[in-house]
Order: sequence, then C-alpha cells, then structure tokens
Amino acid sequence: MILFLFFGCSSLQTFENTNDDPEDSLILSNKEIWVYHPVGIQCEYYFFSHLKEATDQLKRFKIDVLDSKESSKMVRFVCGNYTSEIYIAQIRSIDLDKAIRLGWKFYEDRIDE
Repeated sequence: MILFLFFGCSSLQTFENTNDDPEDSLILSNKEIWVYHPVGIQCEYYFFSHLKEATDQLKRFKIDVLDSKESSKMVRFVCGNYTSEIYIAQIRSIDLDKAIRLGWKFYEDRIDE
C-alpha cells in the first residue's frame, strides 16, 4: 500500500498560477489608473459634498491623487440607487486595493483629457 501511494505521488504535476485578472496585473504594474466614487444615493444622502472632500479621503489613507474630475455615469433613476454624478480620481494602480476598500471602483471607461 505504501509503495502505491509513493508511486502515485511521483506522477503529480505542478501547475503555475496563471491569474488573468486585469485588476491584479494592474496592481503589480503600478500604472496610473482611474477610480470613481458615486456622489451619493438618490433620494437619500451624499457621500461627499464636493470633489475635494472625496479626494481628501483618498489622501488621508496615503493614496496619492494625481488628477481628479467630476463626471457622470448612466444609471437608473430610482430612489436608493447611486447618483449618476461621480467623482473620478487618478491614482497609482498599487493603491487600487486600498481605494476599493474605501468604496471606490476601478473606472474602465475612457477618460477624455
């Protein structure tokens, strides 16, 4: 029995971790990326009163904000849903995980300069 187990283990193959998640590769590359945060919840409240307050939150958590702007995303107009107005901030990809924990999301849309 022991011989069989030993022989069986010798034929095991090792596999490399091929994680094709684009957000993971961004974090490792330390590129400049954009993240966004909704201004608030429709019919309820605002997370931030203005863009500076939103970017100051990132800075308090040691996330360098390279650029920022206000924009909008298409959303359903329903009470309780996020507002269409969003704050966008350019950060280094190495800080993406911290920003996500603060409620920011990776912004995949194109940014017109």
